[in-house]
Amino acid sequence: MHVSKKVSDVEYAIRDIVSAAKDLEKQGRTIDYLNIGDPAQYGFHPPENVKQAFIEAIKKDQNYYSASEGIQELRTAIAKKENSKGLSIGADDVLVTNGVSEGLDMIMASIVEEGDEVLLPGPYYPPYASYIRLHGGIPIEFSVDLENSTPDIADIESKITPKTVAICLISPNNPTGAVFEEDSLKELIDVANENNLYIICDEIYDQIVFDKNL
Repeated sequence: MHVSKKVSDVEYAIRDIVSAAKDLEKQGRTIDYLNIGDPAQYGFHPPENVKQAFIEAIKKDQNYYSASEGIQELRTAIAKKENSKGLSIGADDVLVTNGVSEGLDMIMASIVEEGDEVLLPGPYYPPYASYIRLHGGIPIEFSVDLENSTPDIADIESKITPKTVAICLISPNNPTGAVFEEDSLKELIDVANENNLYIICDEIYDQIVFDKNL
């Protein structure tokens, strides 16, 4: 069966490396898989009250299609959580997606034209580059000082071109765990504003931050 070139050209490092690991296992090598952050594999299961809520929802036949933008109560709760950080948004500003990957796909489809560039902090979560390429864009990596958790603003500015449409901000970073300092974030926002760029802000791990002394 024919597969389109744009799909054939997409790479996904997280899963690509698994194929190589499986080949090594067949040769008798022992492989520890650290490529997927699956908490269930390490004994971190959903809280009992969450599981019970799912059970009750099924008993009440609450398994129908929801509104395409997400359940109203959920969107309201998300807006409330974001407003606790100093933002000012309402439920109408929230779109619920089926995980981060679907959200990334929708964002890139919405803002990236053929040949457009998106700046990414290196290293970055591999699907970012995959979705950028899938929609005809070019991922451009900028430097990050991992010791001080600061993006290299000069490097970012040097890599902005007329084709740049967005800067990705992943903090806490996946895979390094680095958390950008507030001053660095303000500088990055200023650069984006000066160049009329979108900021794609990924804070999926914002509740998993450990003190530096640990």
